[in-house]
Amino acid sequence: MSIYLSSLSPSLARCCLRLLPEFALLSVLQSRKPVIPPLPLAALVAQEAEELAKQAEKERIAQGGKPPVVHASVTPSGSSELTDSGSALSSPADSPRKPPPIPPPAGVVEGKAAAAKVPTADEQRALQATRQRELDKVSVAMRRGSAAAQQGSGHDRWYIIDNQWLNQWKTFVAGGLPRPTPISNARLLRKDNTPKPGMQITVDYRALEPPVWQSLYELYGGGPVLVRATPNIYDKSAV
Repeated sequence: MSIYLSSLSPSLARCCLRLLPEFALLSVLQSRKPVIPPLPLAALVAQEAEELAKQAEKERIAQGGKPPVVHASVTPSGSSELTDSGSALSSPADSPRKPPPIPPPAGVVEGKAAAAKVPTADEQRALQATRQRELDKVSVAMRRGSAAAQQGSGHDRWYIIDNQWLNQWKTFVAGGLPRPTPISNARLLRKDNTPKPGMQITVDYRALEPPVWQSLYELYGGGPVLVRATPNIYDKSAV
């Protein structure tokens, strides 16, 4: 380089000396390997989201479930969201969740008001007459049973009735609604028609005297009829 500069004119040599640092820097840069510019942040996030989606699909398949349809997207802020058709894979902080549906108010079914039927004046009078007639009929039967017991002629058979049904009937004759359906003792029995274990009298069932049972059976019907030699449901059946 010094031999080359000595052959130049003084002014041209001074110009070359001033440009020498720039030439040295350029040679150094040309000798280095090119630097690959980094990927944009959005591309990196999208790549990471795709990896997470693949991992979630592998875990679902490994557990024997149907692989979800996973969609990866990048929000304007650079964060990723992962959603699928069956469950939310993203946390509540990453993606907003839809609020749970609001249940309809009481008395509304599928947007229509389920208005309770209010008995008319004539229907109320008819119901009251029915209550009084049934109550009188059962009261007469109870007096007959008490009279037989006082005369010393005990009962050799008792009729078992579900206490829940009997309470419904008591509520009805006291002014409540609705009127009971036919007598049902199915709740007291197993599939083979034997009594369920652990039941208690006055809690699960009642034992009625024949006149009382007959009056209720004439009014409502139903069954099955359970007859016992004593008030115990687990006692032998009376003939």
